[in-house]
Amino acid sequence: MLAVAARQPQQPQRQPAPIPSNQAPSENEQIEQARQQILGQPQHLERLRTQSPEIAAAINDPARFRELFLASRRAQEAQLRTEQQRLARLDDDVNEENQEEIYKRIQQQNIEAEYERTMEENPECTLPSTHFAARPPSSTP
Repeated sequence: MLAVAARQPQQPQRQPAPIPSNQAPSENEQIEQARQQILGQPQHLERLRTQSPEIAAAINDPARFRELFLASRRAQEAQLRTEQQRLARLDDDVNEENQEEIYKRIQQQNIEAEYERTMEENPECTLPSTHFAARPPSSTP
């Protein structure tokens, strides 16, 4: 038995070539890795279905998935640039329009903070209050 094992040449095991630290995977490879990871984990696929149903529908078509994924990424980047430009404009606090925008943002932040505080301290206040409705006047004196 030992002689048989010694005569058979050992076949080298195939392992993926390690990526050199100075060379990152290409964008297409990263997208394909993300697609494979989503396919392998049902909870990720379910989250993708709720957040981006169109991309989730294309999960089994690598080319279509890559196309939709890149379009989604470009849209997010454009939205981020727009928001950054808008915030940069708000740096000029002398402008009356900017003052109004800042005021609206502060109001919205205060509303959200008050809502969070109410939910923490008195969650029952946010329940429907149909039982507090006024009763119609009775017809008997």
